[in-house]
Amino acid sequence: MTMNNIDTIESSDLALVSFLWTYGQRFIDMRREAARVFFIFPKNEISDDLIVGYWDRTIKVDPMEYFSAIKQVKSFIYQKN
Repeated sequence: MTMNNIDTIESSDLALVSFLWTYGQRFIDMRREAARVFFIFPKNEISDDLIVGYWDRTIKVDPMEYFSAIKQVKSFIYQKN
């Protein structure tokens, strides 16, 4: 995960991106770099708290919603532009 500037967060981590998606965070752009896809999210207090909770393992997620989010994010990764 990287922070491009003050306003965005960028990640190619499928697990983290799917976690954010499960909690209603929607990416605003995607960037392809070789075999990697980077998802760019707006940086705000909610996304910051979710990311901290993800890495600290203090926020729980419904398994079915998370699995659905993984499938959705993968569909963005594999869609042709």
